[in-house]
Amino acid sequence: MQNKFKSIILFILFIILAIFTINGYTKTIDNFIYELIISGKSDEITTLMKFISFLFSTKMVILYCVLCLIFLKNKRKAIHISGIMAIEALLNNIIKIIIKRPRPDILQMVSEKTYSYPSGHTMAATIFVIIFGSFLKEKYKNNKRFITTIQVLLIVLTGVSRIYLGVHYFTDIVGAIILSLSILLFIKDYIKTGDKS
Repeated sequence: MQNKFKSIILFILFIILAIFTINGYTKTIDNFIYELIISGKSDEITTLMKFISFLFSTKMVILYCVLCLIFLKNKRKAIHISGIMAIEALLNNIIKIIIKRPRPDILQMVSEKTYSYPSGHTMAATIFVIIFGSFLKEKYKNNKRFITTIQVLLIVLTGVSRIYLGVHYFTDIVGAIILSLSILLFIKDYIKTGDKS
C-alpha cells in the first residue's frame, strides 16, 4: 500500500510538471540546462552522446528484451521485463499525444518525429536499468553499490544525451524519470511476486 501511495504522489508531480511545461513556466530552466550541456560541444562528445542515446532506442530495447527471453533462466523475470517495457512504450506514446509538447526549436543532431514530453529514451533507460539491475543485485549481493552506480550513470547519461542532441528539454527528462519511478513503485510488489526462481 505504501508503494502505491508513493506511486500516486509521483504521478501527481508528473502531471503538475506537465502543466508547467505546457504553460511555458519551465523555459528558463530548460534553456539554462541546455546551454550548460551544449557548452562542451565537440565532435567526440557528439559521437559519444549519439551512442549513449542509441543504447536505449526502441530497437535496442527490443533486442534487450529478446536477449532476456533467450538467456535468463527465470523465464518469468524475462517475461516481466518484456511486458513492462512494452507497457512503458505504449504509455509514453499515449502521454506524448495527450500533452503534445513540440520538440525543442534548436539544432537537432538526430531526427525525431514524435512529441517531446516525456522522454521515451529516458523512460526506457530508467525502467529497464532499475528492473534488470535489481535482478543483478539479487545474484551479486556483494556488488550492490557498484551496480547502483552503473544504474545511475546510465539513466543520467541517457537524459543528458537527449538534451545535448537537441531533441528534449530538461523537464522532459525529469518528467520521464518521475513517471518511470511512479510506474516502478506501482508494480514493485507484482515484480517481487515473480522474482522467486
